[in-house]
Amino acid sequence: MDFGLAVFFCIFFIARQDKLQQNLTHNQQRDRRLVPTEQWCLCCHTRSMYLRSKKDGLSEGLIAGVIGGLVASWIMPRFQSLTAHAFGDTHPHEGQGEDATVKTAQRISSALLGRELSAEEKKTAGPLVHYAYGTGIGAVYGGLAQKHETTTSGFGIANGAAAWALGDEVAVPALGRGKKPTETPVTQHFQLLAAHLVYGITLEGVRRRALNALREAEAGRKRHWSKLCRMAP
Repeated sequence: MDFGLAVFFCIFFIARQDKLQQNLTHNQQRDRRLVPTEQWCLCCHTRSMYLRSKKDGLSEGLIAGVIGGLVASWIMPRFQSLTAHAFGDTHPHEGQGEDATVKTAQRISSALLGRELSAEEKKTAGPLVHYAYGTGIGAVYGGLAQKHETTTSGFGIANGAAAWALGDEVAVPALGRGKKPTETPVTQHFQLLAAHLVYGITLEGVRRRALNALREAEAGRKRHWSKLCRMAP
């Protein structure tokens, strides 16, 4: 009887130890499987935090503004040429010698290179300054538009009018890049104003399209990451 009971307890103990070992092995294997899952979740969580940090859309606004400013800078001089030919007038900057963009490029060359630009270099440098200026305004405009809705008043007309008033009417004469407003014919004032309004409208229109495209792309990336997170083991 005692011998049988001892054998029973020995068998029970061995079986119990075997069961505990199996449970331990199972738990270890489960823990090992959890490591990549935890890493994956951490990755998804980090990505989610990154996406939430971009909610303000400032970077998207800057990019959309740059694109809009670049396109608007291309449209603006072509509109000026069309209006000049339509009214049988000269280009607004003709008769003033070198325009403001060329004079600005000349000053930059003198400061950085220590020499004046050649006639061929001026043909390239002038447009570069024009595009850089227009694109820079676009970037600032795009960033502000994300923070303040009033920036886009009149579908960009207010921005174009401000660029004309502060740029052509104030800054250019003050810096010696062009004639004083009182020395410029009224028709040229209107041509420049109209060109800047076209610039502002074009900038706003392209900015909105570019911003929508960027948001759609971002939404697609969010859906992709959410799908991957749900597929995690």
